[in-house]
Amino acid sequence: MILFGRKREPNGNKPVKQMAVEMIGRVAAPFVRVYTSLSVDRTRPDERFYDRLLRSKEPGYELGGLFARPTAETLADWTLGQGFTATSGDDAVDERLAEFIEEHLDDIIKAYKGALGRGNAYLVVNPDATLTGVSPDIVEKETDDLDPQRTTGFKITSRLEKFIIVDHYTLKGREVIIKQTGIVDGKVATSAEPPIEFDNLTGRLPVIHFAEDMGENEIYGHPVHDGLVKLFARYDDVLNAGLDGVEIMGRPIAVAEGLEDPEQTKRAMATGEENVRDKDGVMQTVPVIDFQRLSMLFLGKGGSFKFASPGSFSADMVALLKKLFYLMLEHIRIPEWVWGGAVQSSKASVDAQMPAWIKVIQGRQRTLKKTLVELLEVWLATAALVEPLSTNVKIAVDFPDLAGEDESLSMQWLTLALENGLLTDESALSFINRHVEIVEDVAAEIAKARQEAEEKQEQFAARVDEELNRREADEDEREAEAVA
Repeated sequence: MILFGRKREPNGNKPVKQMAVEMIGRVAAPFVRVYTSLSVDRTRPDERFYDRLLRSKEPGYELGGLFARPTAETLADWTLGQGFTATSGDDAVDERLAEFIEEHLDDIIKAYKGALGRGNAYLVVNPDATLTGVSPDIVEKETDDLDPQRTTGFKITSRLEKFIIVDHYTLKGREVIIKQTGIVDGKVATSAEPPIEFDNLTGRLPVIHFAEDMGENEIYGHPVHDGLVKLFARYDDVLNAGLDGVEIMGRPIAVAEGLEDPEQTKRAMATGEENVRDKDGVMQTVPVIDFQRLSMLFLGKGGSFKFASPGSFSADMVALLKKLFYLMLEHIRIPEWVWGGAVQSSKASVDAQMPAWIKVIQGRQRTLKKTLVELLEVWLATAALVEPLSTNVKIAVDFPDLAGEDESLSMQWLTLALENGLLTDESALSFINRHVEIVEDVAAEIAKARQEAEEKQEQFAARVDEELNRREADEDEREAEAVA
């Protein structure tokens, strides 16, 4: 199969590459993309379930699910907590990008936390260049029929008490449909107003999709703890069972053993009665013994009395919960010290685990760059409609250093460079100012410092001259006295 062809210009210049797609016709491209997208997965996570899980409101996960929210927040804070910078090569654009990031960083972090916790999150760039977060369970993503991985639109359905509002965003424009709902003749009736249409002046979809762990053939993402649901449930079961056992141990059960007629003894010692329904559904009156009201027990023939409680099991329960906890850490790749737990040889363990943890976060940052660049490009295109900003730029996103610098080592290198005349005062002060901002204008501060140094040198020289003159006068006076 010929992948590249070469042709020579009539004037004999060097050959020029000709792509195979130009040789065999562009009609081939869509068929290739259909072939690679046959196994597209359109399933989406249960966002409402994961929302309840994050809030520890899902039955059966009230305790085990307590790990879900810290997991999402920890990863988001480490990935975006220090912010990020965007550059385009255009000073005016860079200044506006910096202002936008500073103003909306909290919204971006919140969206990323939502994607980690629920699998998907959406930010809408409004016509006035502001951002609005949208709950993922009301968003429907539309894709191309021939290329399902290419997004063609978003449909956002907001259900209010009396209205249903459908916002349909496409590359052509935005269509808003408002439906009014009510009860007519005992039935739910809906009436729709004519659609309100707006042109898409940017040519970009204003809805930005934050998707966590979205596969190549998938349309929606998955929560970071999607594979931990079973573990959360078991953790909840073990912890609840252990708490129930501890509660029983704190309130042991009264046991009477060896009675020839237990029922007769119960009736004889009863402090009251209660009505209960037996297995056949018939109400029965049974005796009740309140041991707190009894000052003395009288048992029947052959009986003995004691308080019984289960044996100690806390050590086994703690060991099992610890194994589940470490299994969770292995899955989400968050070191134990990040959770704030003590580790053996604490500093050494942190130093050893930090490089691997930084690699994990850097991998997340690299994956997130594409979404952030898309957000910034859409925002810039929207802002440029009313501001004199260039959109013919390429935006690059960078993150600050996670590890930071060893300040003591940096200061040693700085001192060595200054002592050997390898560094100017301005460079040295600029370096210090980046770590501890103490001056606003480095050049002006250096000029002022040099002037003060010269004044101090002059004052010192004047004091030295004064002292020398004084000593010379004293010496002349002593010589004169000696001659006399």
